[in-house]
Amino acid sequence: TVTVLEAQIDDMPAQGLAFTAERLLASGALDVYLVPILMKKGRPGSLLSVLCSPADADALERLIFAETTTFG
Repeated sequence: TVTVLEAQIDDMPAQGLAFTAERLLASGALDVYLVPILMKKGRPGSLLSVLCSPADADALERLIFAETTTFG
């Protein structure tokens, strides 16, 4: 069983997203990837996807909230 955590982010520099991806992997994520997306009002954004074991999901979710600008 694998848990998928996702967040849409449109107001964070790419360097910050790359740093967050590294932190997530170091904290137990099985995989982390970013996909470019188009947000409301035509703004460019990123979809952050994190694959993890269910046991690590809560800790990684807290890390996403702490390290990114997402509201949920």
